[in-house]
Amino acid sequence: MKVVQLSMTDPGETSMMVSVLASVGGVPKLFSASMEFTEAVVVSWKRIEIGSMTLGTVHVSKGKGDILQTTKFQILNTTAFGEFAKIMIPQF
Repeated sequence: MKVVQLSMTDPGETSMMVSVLASVGGVPKLFSASMEFTEAVVVSWKRIEIGSMTLGTVHVSKGKGDILQTTKFQILNTTAFGEFAKIMIPQF
């Protein structure tokens, strides 16, 4: 899965809402399918798990599919997420 855009709202100490725009690929091009995430998607940064989120079903056609969903992002490591946020979120 390649994340194209991620928007965060309603931040809290341990969670926030995220709108995710992503793409998935690597599915055989011979057929269309529905892809289900049976477990939470774990997000890592510098090989450290910083959070997880659940994603709904994605339609895949011609070997790829797009994800555009809003979901709750659960922070798993507040220290590592704080470091990630300092670097990745621009200062205004």
